[in-house]
Amino acid sequence: MTSVAGRLVPALSIAVLALIAVLPWGLPPDARFVLPLGPFIAIHYWASRHPDRLSEWVPFAAGLAVDVLSNGPLGYWSLIYLVGYM
Repeated sequence: MTSVAGRLVPALSIAVLALIAVLPWGLPPDARFVLPLGPFIAIHYWASRHPDRLSEWVPFAAGLAVDVLSNGPLGYWSLIYLVGYM
């Protein structure tokens, strides 16, 4: 059984990376498409190394946040992040 802090660390790390991915860095559109892969890497890490610490709603919520904040199609990054979780 994991503690609340143990479950909070993966969620916070993914949330911070998702917010960093949608910040306006002034990059061209081709380079900005790579930034949302940072949370994907974190999701893959937490799901493969510590699967008991990461709930399935965290990748879904991070994907929705990236979609909404980047004006992308709703559900695109959620689907990609959930595939990374699987």
